[in-house]
Amino acid sequence: MFEELALLFVPHGSNQILLTPLGDQLFDLLTGKDLEELDGATAQRATALLIWAMCKVQINRPQSRGSPSPSKADWESCDVKPYAAAWAAANDLGGVIHLHEFIGAIRTLHQVSDYDHIVNAVRDARSKNVLMAKDSRWAKGGDAFNPAIYWRSHLSLANQLMDYGTVEQTLTTIPAAWEIVCAALQFQSGCDGSISDAIRSADWEDAEDYFFNVAGTVCPPFLASGKPSLTSFEGVSLADLSSYTAIELAPGPYRIAGGPELCELPFRQACFHPASPARLLRIDRKQKMPDGGVQIDLGLGRPIANFDLLFSVIGGGSERN
Repeated sequence: MFEELALLFVPHGSNQILLTPLGDQLFDLLTGKDLEELDGATAQRATALLIWAMCKVQINRPQSRGSPSPSKADWESCDVKPYAAAWAAANDLGGVIHLHEFIGAIRTLHQVSDYDHIVNAVRDARSKNVLMAKDSRWAKGGDAFNPAIYWRSHLSLANQLMDYGTVEQTLTTIPAAWEIVCAALQFQSGCDGSISDAIRSADWEDAEDYFFNVAGTVCPPFLASGKPSLTSFEGVSLADLSSYTAIELAPGPYRIAGGPELCELPFRQACFHPASPARLLRIDRKQKMPDGGVQIDLGLGRPIANFDLLFSVIGGGSERN
């Protein structure tokens, strides 16, 4: 499981267990913590790291190939990242996936080019009230029993991302945690990308390249922080960037790194960040980074006449949108 999620891997023929950059990140987060009672911020960050890991898992990967193991031809030709694709489908299907839809349709997705066809087939079956797989296929002892348990557990991240309704046999997204899934998919799509970019597997040269440079790369630190919210304050549209880390480049300008959610903010947009309590900030420059993230440079805007009032609005006051 740890190798599937690219948290660690064992080089072929070696007697070593190597942590990937992502594995190191999770290790550093949890070292010294009481794993039975994690504080809220640490738990959310750990969830974000696991979501990031699962969004990058692909069928076409070296070494561990799952069970049952696909044929060499299927393994090499599959260009889908399974968890990312299933979560994207959940978004497109109203936040709900019935188990028969997953077993009978979504689980068969092999090529990114067939994604729209699969999602539309599920929509069509819903409109006609048609089961896409018989209950017997995942009843105890059925040929899909173990896969049903496996996928139900993994897709829901042990019921942290999706609730499983035993009677209805449905997986339903949990809004608070699901925001991180959406952020991870958007990050992998990029500013100008489509969902195809988020669910498509990446090429790799060898096991080390896959685990260190493809699937096991570090999770962006802002992934669990959500999107910048827009607030109306004194007639001005204001972007609240409080949840992002601001680096002061020199006396005045600041730099923030984030995901594609920052693409939507226009140039000259007025912004607030507590690192600049005396003045509002404005977006002077945006740059897409090689990893798919976005970096913005912020210059100084107009002075903040009443910081306490502004902070109360940012914190959920009456003018907040």
